[in-house]
Amino acid sequence: MVNIVRGLIPAAAEVVTMGYRDQDAQLARVAAAHHAGKRCVVVFMGDVHFSGFQYLERVERACGHEVETLPGISSAQVLASRARVCFDETTFITFHRRGDLAPFKRHLVSVLDDERNAIVIPCPWDAARSFMPRHIAAYLLERGVSPWHPTEVWESLTRDEARWSGTLAECVGRECSHMSIMLIRRQEERLMSDQIAARTREAPDVKTEEALDGTKTEYEYMDCGQQAQESLFKELFEIHWNHLRFGPCLPGAVFELVLTEKPRVSFLDGYLTVDAGPWHFHLCVGEYKGKTAHHPESKENLTEIARQRRVTKAAFFKTTDTAGSPQSWGLRFWNGRGEQMITVFLPNPFRGDDLRKLKEPDWSRLDLWKTLRKDYLGEGRES
Repeated sequence: MVNIVRGLIPAAAEVVTMGYRDQDAQLARVAAAHHAGKRCVVVFMGDVHFSGFQYLERVERACGHEVETLPGISSAQVLASRARVCFDETTFITFHRRGDLAPFKRHLVSVLDDERNAIVIPCPWDAARSFMPRHIAAYLLERGVSPWHPTEVWESLTRDEARWSGTLAECVGRECSHMSIMLIRRQEERLMSDQIAARTREAPDVKTEEALDGTKTEYEYMDCGQQAQESLFKELFEIHWNHLRFGPCLPGAVFELVLTEKPRVSFLDGYLTVDAGPWHFHLCVGEYKGKTAHHPESKENLTEIARQRRVTKAAFFKTTDTAGSPQSWGLRFWNGRGEQMITVFLPNPFRGDDLRKLKEPDWSRLDLWKTLRKDYLGEGRES
């Protein structure tokens, strides 16, 4: 901070620097100089009344009286200008403070539940207290906040600015510098393009297949566009990973893999990678351009190879037994050659995550099924 204004400091002035660990001792030194008759100025980045009030209190405690403050421009104000949000519809919360953060975390949840925007200053301190954008996003998702909130992270505002935008769910894997500030918009303000498309599409194609054993599977087909598929898989494996069973599901070969900890999800050259540490899998959900190929394909073949590899058919499915009673719910994906790529089994109301049969059906376990269908097939489709 001192280096930013060093050109404004007279050469004869004494400069006292301080950090979080030695603030009290250094402020005592400044207060002693003040009481000795010297004119002292404490420099603070932004506006001390936005996220530095605790610091101001420590300055006044060291001096033994109130001090004059000059308002500055906070990064919150700069962000509001850059992102074009109205403070009347926005709540400002800072975690850049000492003490217990829990009340402020709960307040943030309430703000979003009240359908207000939130401008948030993270806590960039040591690992034990760090509450950066990725931690904030994970905390909110754990408490049931919608993963679709449009989210922005701005870094080094008014200097070497950088901006990231996406959804709250996507922010979970985002590493940010300590000079970052976060905007979480109310969901109504800017629906994701995938959701908008889902709500304006015609009713999805529906097809029922009957197996030789008399069981039936009803398929409802969804958008296979890259944006929709990336969004869906990120939601599945970054938010709901601990409630899924997945793998190829073919006659005579059914894989039901589970994750014991949250995987890393990434995208490169059209491929989704879900990395669980000891193992991982790749799935082509977007446009493959051959950038990662060990033996680059010829241009003549690349278009057809890309078509065959990527997801070209995706559907929600519900399987019923011979009596017509539902048995399983999930999603299934096929490549351009019509081959099944992966099946994702969603929570079942008749069985727990460990597959043990429940004494009574737990219909709340269909909430994920209903939510995903509403978002990816269209509004109101929750059966």
